[in-house]
Amino acid sequence: IKENTPMATLENVLAPLYLAHRYQIEATTKMIGGVAYSYANKGDNQTIAKILPANEQKQAFNSLMNALKPENLTISEEILNLIPPQPIGYQRDRELFNIHTGITFDPIGAAESIATHTIHSLLQHERLARIIEQKARDNNQMSLNSFFTEFSRNLKVKLSYTPMEKEIAMAIEKIYVNRLISLAVSKQGNQQVNAVILYHLNNINERLSGSNLNENIAAHNTYVKTQIERFKNHPEDFQAPKASKMPDGSPIGCSH
Repeated sequence: IKENTPMATLENVLAPLYLAHRYQIEATTKMIGGVAYSYANKGDNQTIAKILPANEQKQAFNSLMNALKPENLTISEEILNLIPPQPIGYQRDRELFNIHTGITFDPIGAAESIATHTIHSLLQHERLARIIEQKARDNNQMSLNSFFTEFSRNLKVKLSYTPMEKEIAMAIEKIYVNRLISLAVSKQGNQQVNAVILYHLNNINERLSGSNLNENIAAHNTYVKTQIERFKNHPEDFQAPKASKMPDGSPIGCSH
């Protein structure tokens, strides 16, 4: 930022840098359950429609899981200590992160924004239905059960994480479970998608029922299990928490 500019405006620079891969995420998610196709005409010898190879889909999936790793979403203390609250005359606008911390910068909220974007882009009912269909046509493709198993395994909160990484990992798993529940209540589309989601939610519930010595993780597990139980007991009344929204992308009005 320019000399004599409020240090708080560093967040205006940080947001587009932190979210620089947002469009690559959108492009990569389209490879999962993806089809290469063209609007071919008869006789023009174009490829009409072809399922993307299993190894390409798996590579895309692994890339997205890497993008959700807490260590890749954690902002360093050096940077956090440079960003004060917005001064008088300045205000939070559409190009800054949504925060849960009042006036101070929220690094967990920043991670939530890109994690929500990634998870919601990937977990679309139609995409999940295509995964089922493609597995039925090509046994080399991943099944929806293995898709969710791997997804859940990658989001598991690890005791080896730093305290900040634990908080980010727990926030991401909450986003994931609430998204699954929101999809499970759908009355449209391929109902086998709903069936697999319900099966997977039960598996998550059982996995989180074990003892854990870390109080924060135990509290997180209790929250997730309670959300699942609320949904199972009263699915028609369940409302997922409002999804965290990313700052607006292109065009970016920031002049820095």
